[in-house]
Amino acid sequence: MTAPETIALTRPASGGKAVIICDHATNFIPDRYADLGLDAARLSEHIAWDPGAIEVAERMSERLDAPVAAAGLSRLVIDMNRPEGAAGSIVSVSDGVVVPGNQQLSDRDRRQRFEDHHIPYHQGIGDLLDRRAALTTAVIALHSYTPVHSGKTRPWDIGILHNGDTALAGPLLDALSAMPGLVVGENEPYSPADDVYYTLQRHAVSRGLAHVMIEIRNDRIATPQGQQDWGNRLADIISRVL
Repeated sequence: MTAPETIALTRPASGGKAVIICDHATNFIPDRYADLGLDAARLSEHIAWDPGAIEVAERMSERLDAPVAAAGLSRLVIDMNRPEGAAGSIVSVSDGVVVPGNQQLSDRDRRQRFEDHHIPYHQGIGDLLDRRAALTTAVIALHSYTPVHSGKTRPWDIGILHNGDTALAGPLLDALSAMPGLVVGENEPYSPADDVYYTLQRHAVSRGLAHVMIEIRNDRIATPQGQQDWGNRLADIISRVL
């Protein structure tokens, strides 16, 4: 990890045509936050991170010779995929679970977390992309999601999210939809209208780079084999597109 508690970079000097971003890679919480008052069982749940996402990202990185930029701490400390002050930036309750360490935070407390973690994380991504200015680069944001949310079953194995720019999303949707047995969602289970596009907007859209958000249902990548299979599947498609 190049900057503890902020950003982990894998293959930062690689010259492949993609950069993979994993905003919710880990459930790590620095000691000074005392696990935000949550036990290990809670911190293993999706409220703290996107289980399986970083392993898929790393497999794609191997196959595509692509850098990976991953958050170095749990989204419960601060969500890297939200702007400062957004309702989902530092949550006091997540999926019905009260987060004791996020209760009654002062404006200064919130600003300190933003300065300590959010600013350097996005600076690191920006620096990585700036160093690649002369290279063809597509930005892939990789996430995972729960099979059931708020009592509703989510049927999709994978969701491909886009903001109307389908240069990368379109071929992914076509290729995945042609695979027997896969249930593929377009702008499901989220869409940019759900305020999940911050990182891509800031780093890819602003630079005019091809981009896509990929959401994989986390029970599909709960094992090393599932992680490898999905990493290979996505890398195969992306390598044909770029």
